[in-house]
Amino acid sequence: MRIKSLFVFAVVVAIGVIAASPQAQAGVIGAISVNFSKLNDANTTVTGSAGVYDADNWNNTDVAASITLTDLIDDTGTATTADLAGTTGGNTADFSYTPSTQNSRLMKAYVDASDSAPSTFTITDIPYAQYELYYYHDGGNHTITGRGIKVTLNDTTAYYSHEYGTDFPGDADADDFEEYHNTDETTAKNSAGGNYMHLTGLSGTTLKITVEAPFTSDHYRAPTNGFQIVEVPEPATMALMALGGVGLLLKRRRSK
Repeated sequence: MRIKSLFVFAVVVAIGVIAASPQAQAGVIGAISVNFSKLNDANTTVTGSAGVYDADNWNNTDVAASITLTDLIDDTGTATTADLAGTTGGNTADFSYTPSTQNSRLMKAYVDASDSAPSTFTITDIPYAQYELYYYHDGGNHTITGRGIKVTLNDTTAYYSHEYGTDFPGDADADDFEEYHNTDETTAKNSAGGNYMHLTGLSGTTLKITVEAPFTSDHYRAPTNGFQIVEVPEPATMALMALGGVGLLLKRRRSK
């Protein structure tokens, strides 16, 4: 009876501890990261750990009129089933600073979508049942009525942002990322903006990201620096993790 009571108590405690942990709240167990770099410029290539979700093994691609990447690698360097097909709506540009961190490499180069030619990135055969999207945008215009960003997922839900007030610095770290998005275009246009969006609650094997410049009376360009697809474990997986931890605790107790 005592063992049974201990088991129940341990399950409750373990689930509570895991659910309260930052890892569980983030829900992250895998990530696919893509960086758009400038042709022949090694300073725009991510070679280490970078991003709001700090991940290794980025998929770097030189931006051209069309992009095709197959078997994208995840943060462990393992090839996945995911493929990327993209069309870009504008030219590739970058900031003049010399990057001193991986984050500033990520944010140094960007591809622009114009008001008449959006950028479209379609990721197929995503191996995660549930996931989140980190979408990075930082260009060269930071006035309050300057460069706007409209991101539409799977041709349904549109999110708006606005470039943050300052360039991403060359000595960048995680604190230099500023999140902002809104479903209301007018509110976004008059906001302080940010340099990335964090979009949650996503699922499905295909994700289409359409990037446009929404503020047609202002600057007609919307930048994209890169993005991350970050896996979120299902509740059943979390429960199994908790029970596995409880089993180990009980085994250790019995062996004493």
